[in-house]
Amino acid sequence: MKQLQVTQFSGEELQRRFDNLENQLKDIQDNFEPKSPSEYLTRQQTADLLHVDLSTIWNWCKKKKLQPLGIGGRLLFRREDIDNAIIELKG
Repeated sequence: MKQLQVTQFSGEELQRRFDNLENQLKDIQDNFEPKSPSEYLTRQQTADLLHVDLSTIWNWCKKKKLQPLGIGGRLLFRREDIDNAIIELKG
């Protein structure tokens, strides 16, 4: 194994920096939340989820209330976008 000589730091300073690095790594491990993959729904699945007709989904897309995505001639909706499109009513 090769040895590395660090002369810029004292032993105490180097130990303090390693301890700080160890604490930062532990904090990352404790708070790490992996990104979950996006869930895509078809028009019918979206309509079923929201308990509406397909024509309502079409109208909402036309009015830009829902933002469809497309692939191979199919319309898909990102579940996160659907959840974000729902607004809280104040009354």
